[in-house]
Amino acid sequence: MTLAQIQRDFCAFIVAAKPDIEPAIAVDAHRGLAVYHHAFRATLIACLRDTYEKTAAWLGEDAFETAALEHIAEHPPHSWTLNDYGDGFETTLASLYRADPEVEEVAWLDWSLRRAFDGIDSKVQDPIVIAGIDWETAVLRLAPTLVMRPMVTNCVALWNAMAEETTPPAVARLGTFHALAVWRGDLSPRFRSLDAVEYRALRRAADGAPFGVLYAELAADLPNPDDAAAFVGGLLGQWFSEKLVIGADPG
Repeated sequence: MTLAQIQRDFCAFIVAAKPDIEPAIAVDAHRGLAVYHHAFRATLIACLRDTYEKTAAWLGEDAFETAALEHIAEHPPHSWTLNDYGDGFETTLASLYRADPEVEEVAWLDWSLRRAFDGIDSKVQDPIVIAGIDWETAVLRLAPTLVMRPMVTNCVALWNAMAEETTPPAVARLGTFHALAVWRGDLSPRFRSLDAVEYRALRRAADGAPFGVLYAELAADLPNPDDAAAFVGGLLGQWFSEKLVIGADPG
């Protein structure tokens, strides 16, 4: 057996206790194998529990550990920092809890908030520069930590209840379109709900659509086109105040 094969087998053993590595290891070192196996997994479980705090609270300790071990066996660390470990855990949970979509959604919110906290810094553009831009062709500059996705359950209510240490409401499927945005404004991760109109506008902005196009599309969604200027102006002002939008570039 080559050294490379022994190393691969040892890695497989500490991750998932397979294959049988003992024949390749000195007899007096066999007792240490179990120590490595346990310590490796315990460290990663603790890492996942720290990142997915509300998910762990929702599932309960035993169920969370079972899911964590499933994830560890299939997705060992691949980065130099444990800050990156946990990427994709919500996908593991989605496969384990197909009938309970709130589990994956709570996990997505946990992960997105952690990544926003660890994300790159962003500086809001000088208002004087912004004022001089041609808004017809301008392209909005979104917070670099911004992530968005539609939700199908009341996961926000569940997450907030656990954060406030109150009794969560019953799980419910949402009857209308509902999306969630997560980003960092200043030094604090933030999240809030988006309706279909705002979600679509932010998606178009993320794709680089000029502001003039966004304005026309938002106006088309309104029952009264005369309200467009006030509505779009108010929305843009909110985005800037929340630091969800941090600037605009000439088109």
